[in-house]
Amino acid sequence: MKTGFKDSFLMAIMILSFSMPVEKAIAQTWSDVGAGMCDWINASVVYNGDLIVGGRFTCAGGVPANYIAKWDGNSWSALGSGVNGWVNALTVYNGKLIVGGQFSQAGSTTVSNLAKWNGTTWSDVNGDVGSIVSSLTVYNNDLIVGGYFTDADGFPANYIVGWNNSAGWFNLGSGMNSQVMTLNVYNNELIAGGFFTTAGGVTSNHIAQWDGTSWASLGDGIGGIVYSLGNYNNNLVAGGLFLSAGSVNANHIAMWDGTNWSAFSSGMAGDFYQYVFALTTYKGNLFAGGYFTESGGITTNGIAKWDGTSWSSLNGGFFYNGSNAFGANTLCEYNGDLYAGGLFTTAGAENVAHIASWNEIATGINQMQNPAMTIKNFPNPFSASTAIFYKAEKAGHVQLLLNDVAGRELKILVDEYLQAGNYTYVLDGNALPSGIYMLKIISTNINQSIKLIKE
Repeated sequence: MKTGFKDSFLMAIMILSFSMPVEKAIAQTWSDVGAGMCDWINASVVYNGDLIVGGRFTCAGGVPANYIAKWDGNSWSALGSGVNGWVNALTVYNGKLIVGGQFSQAGSTTVSNLAKWNGTTWSDVNGDVGSIVSSLTVYNNDLIVGGYFTDADGFPANYIVGWNNSAGWFNLGSGMNSQVMTLNVYNNELIAGGFFTTAGGVTSNHIAQWDGTSWASLGDGIGGIVYSLGNYNNNLVAGGLFLSAGSVNANHIAMWDGTNWSAFSSGMAGDFYQYVFALTTYKGNLFAGGYFTESGGITTNGIAKWDGTSWSSLNGGFFYNGSNAFGANTLCEYNGDLYAGGLFTTAGAENVAHIASWNEIATGINQMQNPAMTIKNFPNPFSASTAIFYKAEKAGHVQLLLNDVAGRELKILVDEYLQAGNYTYVLDGNALPSGIYMLKIISTNINQSIKLIKE
């Protein structure tokens, strides 16, 4: 491909920038999100370039929005006439937004706790579940549903069930003996957490893994209810209401490395509640949300950041009408910022309404001490191809992943041990549909993402 002088110059500048040991100084602030909601938020996901939130509200940004709404970066709007009851869980499956909770109608369609939105209209999921849905995810191209139910459209399903567009409903073994509250994918296995103590007849204290055929425990499990699951530095993180994980003392949050459980410092504490309801990774750090007031002995109030060594506060965290007993129920990255939704009316010094965005703004340039990884691409937007430039400051294992905007992995571009140095990968975009993608790079202590736009 022939390259003009301007393009060559820009590419050269990008390559040279990798040799410059600089780091942006960051100002971290909370911001209001379009006047927020009139009641609390339970779930969030990115769909079709918008942030979707669901919960117990009936208005968003001052406009009617029944239990579910979308934020386009500027304003709130409803998804049709919404649903008629609480929304607890959201995911994206086969290009559709899947919504779970406690409701019997979506738009004008009669449903039972589960519905799908195609961007224009509501419909059922070809059969619904018999009680409350509390969690949703996608595993091996199947929709996985967890909750309080014991049947799916009359099909026996003990608290967890799968849906495939070709096969319909299917069992995951004999399921659980009590509620499934959260679902995640880790090391190519489905992870479920909740109230249960057996999975597929196997003792699995509040957490279990499904390999597509059978259930297994994660060591000795967790010593209390698991409400949230996340991934951090190639480890699984569990949060909830518990004081131990395996044989380790772990206050409401713990990490599984595939073999053993470990704690995050002294974990979470609170004067009223001690729940961890939400976990996500943002800019290489782990963020935990819930109803707690302390993290690792530091006052955090409903949300905290773990940098690999210690916990820190996000400008004082959250308060609800003067009380610090509540906090974040859901966390989601959108347009480069972290969005927290839950039960709170202030975030830091900002007056908000159950949702706020955490902005990290560059304020200057400092000398970078030992940068581990940097990533850029050119051109962006692109059509036929784009060159991805990345640097390994130290030798180590590096993964370069192409994800959709919801964070689901589409393709592994690089997965190998690399020596320190500069590298280039040319992504062929001819087979990619037009849209927005996330390019993620993972190495030791680094987890960074940039947005790619295919024209």
